[in-house]
Amino acid sequence: MRSYEPNPHYSPVGGEVSIGWPAALQHDVFPHSASGVVLAIDGPMCLDWTMVVQEIAMAIPPNCTVSFLDMREAALPWSVVQHLTETPELADDPDFAMLPRITLAEIFGELPIVTADPGHVSVVFGPGASLVSHNVLWYADLPKRYAEAHVVGGGGRNLGQRAVDGPSTTKYLFYVDWPLLDQHRDSIAPSIDRFLDTQDSRTPKSLPGST
Repeated sequence: MRSYEPNPHYSPVGGEVSIGWPAALQHDVFPHSASGVVLAIDGPMCLDWTMVVQEIAMAIPPNCTVSFLDMREAALPWSVVQHLTETPELADDPDFAMLPRITLAEIFGELPIVTADPGHVSVVFGPGASLVSHNVLWYADLPKRYAEAHVVGGGGRNLGQRAVDGPSTTKYLFYVDWPLLDQHRDSIAPSIDRFLDTQDSRTPKSLPGST
């Protein structure tokens, strides 16, 4: 019988772990920056996207320019997102809801157009970033316990929710956010160029998508 391993770990097969934003950019982005790159960084709402943007901006070399587009701002109004994902039969239930019958793409309006200009890195970030036309796709992730703690602590937002839209809820997190995000991640998995573990958002660990 095997004993419980609180911190399981496995050696990568067919690739190497990279540490930090500069290393990830060096592998996937800088080789193409002369002709221009659109880097899409998809991932959950609970990620510290502000920190991600700051760290990437500092890692871009002086010979490149960089711009950032937040996909969270491209979501439809919160009232529309709620209507698309609501469960009228359980409207008064504080804990349970039915899984949504839509995809992540349906909570967005008209998708922004981002171009790859020579010597420029355009970074599209946030849930659904992969829906925008891009050259390089990363998926930055966190264990779900981070999202739950964020929402319970009052500092989180639900999928499609802006700061002015009221408090987030674990009911929405469990039955809308996670099912839509997991389905979306699985659908784009074959095309992901790099998976990032952002438990330490300043110094993420990452693997090539093929690995």
